[in-house]
Amino acid sequence: MQIDFREGIGGMPALSLRVYLGPHDTWTGTVLALADAVSGAGEGVAVMSADGSCTSPSFATQAHGAINGVPYLRFSTAAYQGDPGPLGEARTREGHVEIVALADLTGTLAAALARGPGGEPADCAAVAALHGPTAETGAPDGALVGHAAVIRVAEGTYFPYRATALAGFTTRVLLSSPADAVDPLGEAGDPASGAAAHVLAGGRPVEAAYPADRRIDAVSAALMADRLLNDHLRDAAIGAHSDWVVTFPTKRFYTKAGAAAIAPFVESFGSEGSCVSTGLTQYDREGRIVPQGGFGAPATTPSLCRTTNVIAFLDAPQSVAASGVLGSRLLARGYGVRGTAGPSVLNLDGAEAHALRPSVAAPGVAAGVCSAVSRRSASGLRASSTRRSPKACCPTTPAWCRMCRALPARRVRPCATDRRGCRPALAGRHPRCIDTIARWHRRLGYSRFDPDANGASS
Repeated sequence: MQIDFREGIGGMPALSLRVYLGPHDTWTGTVLALADAVSGAGEGVAVMSADGSCTSPSFATQAHGAINGVPYLRFSTAAYQGDPGPLGEARTREGHVEIVALADLTGTLAAALARGPGGEPADCAAVAALHGPTAETGAPDGALVGHAAVIRVAEGTYFPYRATALAGFTTRVLLSSPADAVDPLGEAGDPASGAAAHVLAGGRPVEAAYPADRRIDAVSAALMADRLLNDHLRDAAIGAHSDWVVTFPTKRFYTKAGAAAIAPFVESFGSEGSCVSTGLTQYDREGRIVPQGGFGAPATTPSLCRTTNVIAFLDAPQSVAASGVLGSRLLARGYGVRGTAGPSVLNLDGAEAHALRPSVAAPGVAAGVCSAVSRRSASGLRASSTRRSPKACCPTTPAWCRMCRALPARRVRPCATDRRGCRPALAGRHPRCIDTIARWHRRLGYSRFDPDANGASS
């Protein structure tokens, strides 16, 4: 698997680490500010590990140093040199972690990871040389589990969290040479046929398919949200503060510096990042909206400009250097809070629209046939069914019979629509065509297909 430690402003990799695990194996590491342990280390960051699992780069032979005998690898600024953002090492101090399974190993490669009497792997060099598929590599089965925690030793705080996982990410081996600089999160699906996201739209499952050159849209569709609902508490009497962490893990694919931003984002990457305007509504614990506005009142439109953002619930508009809980400097711009406790709703599609590019028809569906033709806003599906998108599935050509190919096109008139959506007007009633259309109607969630009603569905 590949572990990418990504800095929080632009999402660039500060360290890409390949880890090779045997059955039931676990890798652990600690990310720390070097200044906390190494004199004169400046603002650098490192990950240290005493774990015996095979890695590339190797902690055993390629470490940049050691702390109390534990080797560490230092984060690098190379990936973002030349972009409009900050260029120093401080940029690597915060961000997020991505883990992508690259391959399953068999045969001699799997044997190289077998543990000896002292617990050490048999031959780390054999697996570290893997730079592409071989006869002993197979597509990853996705059996990965991860978790992490943010620890502040001086404060005695420990904030654990679990990884957000994507199922069915790929059916192929993703191994490549480090020199190829492949971003594994963009390798979802298949480079020939594209990728699909299975999401809920209006409470119903929908398959949103995307072409090969937009496979990252499937990843975005699976992770996006229209709004976030969460709780907060701020009480000076008990020393309570709240931070929300909001991450855009695919943002870097849409906001490249010097190029036009790609939907759902509206700004390309600049000196302040790429900002997303939002709206926040606060409630007290009795369900009443907490009034905002007026002279000196905090703003209620947090602007999320980084890949990783922290909304700190404060007494005044954002003017502090760090958040109250995590000590984060990746603060949402122009935001403060007046309420002390209760739920809040962060609207990601309110102050400005953030709609993902439309998906295409699901695999195996003829052009023009209603399926998962959709628009996904910062995370819901729009126009994903026939009843909501009559124009998307009712062309002037007989698409329904192109799908089943059982009835000659000359015997089919163009689609007709009514308030319920698409209704193909069939001049003929070939049983195979009717059966195919009925099955597609059931797949789209309709309860009934009546060929005597010109193809109307309910």
